Amino acid sequence: MSAIRCLVVEDNPRLRADLVFYLVNCGLCAEGVGDGHQLDQAMNAAEWDVIVLDLGLPGEDGLSIARRLAPRADLGLVI
Repeated sequence: MSAIRCLVVEDNPRLRADLVFYLVNCGLCAEGVGDGHQLDQAMNAAEWDVIVLDLGLPGEDGLSIARRLAPRADLGLVI
């Protein structure tokens, strides 16, 4: 069985790095991006199991992104 793939969407670089570091050390395959545009690029480039989403993002806010992702039954969303 492969590791859970988790994408962290957080605009604060230090917090994003800390979250990714923690998740990787818990055995997940984790990466981080800083905004909705980078999220879309990452979603097109790979399959993800879980998205950890910050609400206060630059540009498109986290609530708008959550609404876009909500129809995806195969994707976990942690806000």
